Amino acid sequence: MSKIIYINFSNEVDQRSYSKLAQISKTLEPDNIDPNPPKIYQGHRTLYSIVNPVGTITTKDESILLGHCVCQNNWYSPLNPVEDGSYALIRSDQEMTEVVADSVGSRALWYFKNKEIFIVATSQRAIILFLESFEFNEKIIPWMLSTGTLGPDFSWDKRITKLKPDSRIIVYKEDWKLEEKNNEIVISESKRSYKEHKKKLYNAIQTSFKNFAFDLEKWVLPLSGGHDSRAILYLINNALQNPGKIRSITWGLAQSIHQKGNDAFVAKKVAEATGVQHKYYHTDMSNNSAQTILKRFIENGEGRIDHISGYADGFAIWKTLFEDGVDGIIRGDEGFGWVTAASPLRIRYHLGCALCTDYSNLSDYRKYGIPEQVNPEYMKQKESESLYAWRDRVYHRYRIPTVLSALSDLKLGYIEQSTPLLADQIIRTVRTLPDRLRTEKSLFKEIMHDFKPKLEYATKSATSAPMNILKSGEMVSYLRKELKSEEAMRIFSPEFLHMILENSVVSKGESTKTSFRLKLKLLFIKYAPQYIKNRISSNRKLAVDSNILLFRVYIIIHMHRLLSK
Repeated sequence: MSKIIYINFSNEVDQRSYSKLAQISKTLEPDNIDPNPPKIYQGHRTLYSIVNPVGTITTKDESILLGHCVCQNNWYSPLNPVEDGSYALIRSDQEMTEVVADSVGSRALWYFKNKEIFIVATSQRAIILFLESFEFNEKIIPWMLSTGTLGPDFSWDKRITKLKPDSRIIVYKEDWKLEEKNNEIVISESKRSYKEHKKKLYNAIQTSFKNFAFDLEKWVLPLSGGHDSRAILYLINNALQNPGKIRSITWGLAQSIHQKGNDAFVAKKVAEATGVQHKYYHTDMSNNSAQTILKRFIENGEGRIDHISGYADGFAIWKTLFEDGVDGIIRGDEGFGWVTAASPLRIRYHLGCALCTDYSNLSDYRKYGIPEQVNPEYMKQKESESLYAWRDRVYHRYRIPTVLSALSDLKLGYIEQSTPLLADQIIRTVRTLPDRLRTEKSLFKEIMHDFKPKLEYATKSATSAPMNILKSGEMVSYLRKELKSEEAMRIFSPEFLHMILENSVVSKGESTKTSFRLKLKLLFIKYAPQYIKNRISSNRKLAVDSNILLFRVYIIIHMHRLLSK
């Protein structure tokens, strides 16, 4: 479902291109399911394929809608204004093809154009396979090391461009010209009272949810112990006469369901209190080999993210949901505002966009021959911008389209996804709130507090920490072996690889001393005043966990080998 490749030709579609696209579609399918046959469309100058399609994807002739949008007339007509929604949109007629991203780029789209073809896809690999060549983009290397992502707007191939949030590109078919239109993301407070701000945000949320129509026979709600998924549950619940139709799911370690304060434990209590169905899936390490788990994780997400915690089961959850006939999940991704932080450094850590120079064990990365890290101007704080306005602008401009959309891609090969809290109308309203009402999602939480029943929120995650997964003996042994391969030596210097290998460790259990220190740290986090914690940590550099760094290097090696084929 997430793997969509769409091609316009300057001349007619040829049979070789059709056959090639059919083969690419099979290549992109997850390897642990028996997927639906790809949906391939061929027009006079247009060819597209939807991999493992389900009924929730909307198409009309040469136009495709991923997600949900509200238009004044027809969604499939180019240049037709989009009023609301959370979507990625490709629409075409005889004169032009228009590609549109929503306010936060919740669905990543990548494109390429030369004299013969224009390609837009949710998959970089699909574009590279169609071009039958690969030009490695070294700019991603420092970003993968420091963030575990491809960084802002970068792709594996230097010829491929990422569609920016709140933007559109238009290809005029007659003269074969491409035009790009970008709307700048601005956080600017509107002069309203607290009561007026609250009413406007509440109305935006209610209106957007009325625009989203869910067939509850086909959609499920991932329910955690936090605010976001519970808000979706309450909003849908309030609109239904029979809330028992809502199916909710939670995943995590088997033991988590019994631990108070845990995501899994709290989610179960919320489901019971609201009368909705609930099912718990385990994400404990599967019986698959380390090689299989890593290969499937990296290739399903095309190496865009290193967050492996929820996927140590080898994607068994997503295989089960697909085979159970679930078409899509309703996720609680949101942009209401981010956490308190005392300095730009802490904000970069929290946003997941810290630079190599922000980490004590990566600050001298250049001496190993790693390319210089390119940090775009829009990622930097403007003179007229408050610290927290900058924080939330970068959250909308970087974290959602880079981190959250990459996490979505991991699942989208199996099922579809809807993100109603990222609707344009909600995001536009959030951008008019003062800093204090966005920080820690303050105003959104106040709205949530008005909903009933009032239940506790979780304080702990249900899944395992990434370093626990990456420090198992089998996992470390496999990763170390890969860092000694010829592919690794083609990308990295021997000195760098040696440093990474030397610092990686195998878990041998936690010592009493470490456990005691951890207890002291947790007590400090729990009881120390926030201003003291902020002052102590504001400019102290952290270090990237050595095994996470090992894994990030491996992602680069694996994707370089895969795409070079």
